[in-house]
Order: sequence, then C-alpha cells, then structure tokens
Amino acid sequence: MREALRHRNAFAVAALVTGLAAAAMAVASLSPAPPVAGDGVGPVLESARARGVLRVGVRAYPRPSPPGHPLPPEPDTFDADLAAVLGERLGLRVELVGLSPDLRETALHDGRVDLLAAGASTEAPARAAVMRSGPVSRWEDLRGRIACVADGSPYAEALADRFGASPRTYPSAVHAAYGFMAGECAALVEDGAVVDRLLGQEAWRFYAALGGTLPARATPPLPLAATDAPSSRFIEATRRWWRASGGEAEARLRRTGGINFEVALLEDGNICH
Repeated sequence: MREALRHRNAFAVAALVTGLAAAAMAVASLSPAPPVAGDGVGPVLESARARGVLRVGVRAYPRPSPPGHPLPPEPDTFDADLAAVLGERLGLRVELVGLSPDLRETALHDGRVDLLAAGASTEAPARAAVMRSGPVSRWEDLRGRIACVADGSPYAEALADRFGASPRTYPSAVHAAYGFMAGECAALVEDGAVVDRLLGQEAWRFYAALGGTLPARATPPLPLAATDAPSSRFIEATRRWWRASGGEAEARLRRTGGINFEVALLEDGNICH
C-alpha cells in the first residue's frame, strides 16, 4: 500500500510539473527578454567567465533513509534550479558547492564560491501546520512557543517580530517537518503550498492549518564573493526574469512535490539523519 502511495505521489508530481512547465513556456513567450551577459557584468562574474565555471554555494542535506544507512548530502533543489538559470544566462557550466550555514561566509571570503544561492527563496506566503485541537489555534498563540522552519526560511523574522515565536531552524523543510511530527515544535511554518500538500497526506490527519497566511520577507540580493554592483544587477535582473517567465513557479512546484514525497518516506520508517 505504501509502495503504491509513493508511486502515485511521484506520478502526480511529475504530471503537475509537466503541466506547469507548459504553462511557464506560454508565459515566457509574453515575458520581457532575459538578461544576457553581454549587457555587462562586474569582476566576480568576469572571473567566473574566465574560469569557465560559475561556482555557487547552495544548501545541501541528506534525504530520508533507513536507520543506520544515511545518504550523502544532496543540493537543495530550489537553490540548484536558480544556479542553473544563472549559469545558462552566463553561458557557463555550474559547480554546486554544498555549504553548511557556518561555512557560507568563509567560502565567500576565501573565494571558494562566486556567490551564494543558499537560502534563496520565493516570496510565497507561509501557512502554519499545528496539532488539531491543540493549544495553538491562531498565529498569536505562537507567542513564546517554538516554530519549526527550514534553513533560509523567509518567515523566521516575521514569526519572531510579529508573533513572539521562537523559530527553530532545521537543515531543510523535510527535517523541519520531521521535527514537528516528533513534537519538537508547536507549528511547522512553510510555503503555503508545501503545508497544504502535507496536510493532504493520511499521516497528517491529526494536524490542521492555521487560518490566514504569513508574508515572506522581500527577497534579498544574493551575496557575492566581493562587492560588485554590475554583477549583482545582472543576477537580480535574471532572478526577476525567472520569476516573470514562470520558471520560479515551476521550481517552487518541484520543491513542493519533492518535500511531499520525502516526508511520505518517513511513514515507512525512514528517518532524517
């Protein structure tokens, strides 16, 4: 039964991504032309061009696996999708460098990476999953309580400032969901599409979403290895085009489907190492 559920989820995700890809192509035909490297870049991207490789720091974490058999960390799919778009616009091969939070600034300063996509996020509003009939029935009830969020969450600051919650950061949304289901937090706060999909799983029947949503913070510029206004402008123009063309929406759907699938694996006894 669980094997059938996994295949059904994977098929549904593939169908949704295919449909969204077609829609994205239609939108792209009406979108502004994407930036091209000939429009002008600064020394950071010029160095990458001379090297022939764009080195991008990304989040990386192991996917759920059986106890005692941890998998090696793999790049975050959203970070990887954004890095691929940047490499395509520059005509460069992309090298993904998985970095834990404590190594990211050092990797930038040491020139190990040209830029950080780690923590890149959409501006989609969040929803919060909580225990049904539990002590949290409104966002305001999170005051003084712990909320599970993923590394790079665009909602952590608002949770603390607006509601007095204490965000607890996990390596990924799957790890955050795992922590929430283990009772480590009063709520899981994530992209609303992710929460809605999770709540459709049978294992999540004991949870419900709070009413309303929480806006994400404005997307900050990606950090570069050195202060470089022309390169930063090119990168941010590419991100705006990616959003306008529908490419970011496709990446967001792929992320949502991947999280849904990986959380479903936890039902079979897999764990987040």
